[in-house]
Amino acid sequence: MQEDEIFINRQLCIEDVAEMLNTNRNYLSQLINETFAMNFNNYINEFSVHKARKLLINSEFFNYAIEAIASEAGFHSKATFNTSFKKFAGVTPSFFKNNQ
Repeated sequence: MQEDEIFINRQLCIEDVAEMLNTNRNYLSQLINETFAMNFNNYINEFSVHKARKLLINSEFFNYAIEAIASEAGFHSKATFNTSFKKFAGVTPSFFKNNQ
């Protein structure tokens, strides 16, 4: 997940990941639930938030709008990005960016 960054694909679904891993969606869903205590969407969003945090402190992305950072990290909506970022980082993306 981290190496290939498949989570930046905004159309990624559990069926796609299950196929990549040569398993079925039910097994993968159960594995994620039991191992990480979260559903597939939250699992993917956590990786995307981690990438967004890196981008927000990267000087090459300093002039990017928050929406552009969200898109680069694999989010397809600003609302989902803001909600997920706050959930996994504890602060809003704007606050994080302004306080680095």
